[in-house]
Amino acid sequence: MAMNASDGAAHGILASGVEVTFPEGSVLELRTGARPADAHQVATGTLLVAIAAPADPWGAPASRKVSKNGTWSDDGVDAGDIGWARLKQAGDAGTLNTTDERCDFTVTAVGGGGDIEVDNVNVAVDQPVTVTDLFIGA
Repeated sequence: MAMNASDGAAHGILASGVEVTFPEGSVLELRTGARPADAHQVATGTLLVAIAAPADPWGAPASRKVSKNGTWSDDGVDAGDIGWARLKQAGDAGTLNTTDERCDFTVTAVGGGGDIEVDNVNVAVDQPVTVTDLFIGA
């Protein structure tokens, strides 16, 4: 049986859980290729951009989701097309396991409807890439 939560409960869980799980300094990796079958797996593809979550990285919950807050941006470390992203804690070594706290997302350009939208999915080395939309929902 599936849980049924009120908006208030969902917002409370999101507000406290997301802030604790992915605080300032957590890392959003933008990578090439297809995302793994689940977030327990080792990351696939080439790392194109690694963005550290800024201070106060999350806004207030609304409509059963928490959206990014502040500027999430960094420069490309390799060249290629972004295929997916992983949000992880700074200390996550990226090994195959079920205990590290991670979320994997689809990524598209602005207006493309991905879980995360960025200003440009075709990355060059040293090119700035900015996340324009990112949210975690319940």
